[in-house]
Amino acid sequence: MVEHMDDKKQKQAEELFALATEAARAEFRRALRDPLMWVGQVIDWCFAAVKLMCVAPAFGLAAMYFIGLEKQAALELVSLPALAVFAWNPRRFFWKNLFQMRADTAFEHSLRTYR
Repeated sequence: MVEHMDDKKQKQAEELFALATEAARAEFRRALRDPLMWVGQVIDWCFAAVKLMCVAPAFGLAAMYFIGLEKQAALELVSLPALAVFAWNPRRFFWKNLFQMRADTAFEHSLRTYR
């Protein structure tokens, strides 16, 4: 009897997850067609470029201070690690995917409204 109830709860959870996933996909597609989302994403990318332009010289100054490199050599040396950190984007520091954030919100909302 208990195993049957666990199977029933498992099946309900799987159905809920499938519905929430479908809601997230639909919202992601809807967000891609929203012009204001694209404006927001472009603005976010512009701010990401500004952050990169602040981080790269900071890395260069650190290389100049700790390694003793000349200014031009230090900036050239740190440009590749700065770009790698930019692409890796730890903790969404540089940029966010607004479309995915909107889909994640739809997923969470569908889970919350079910309960």
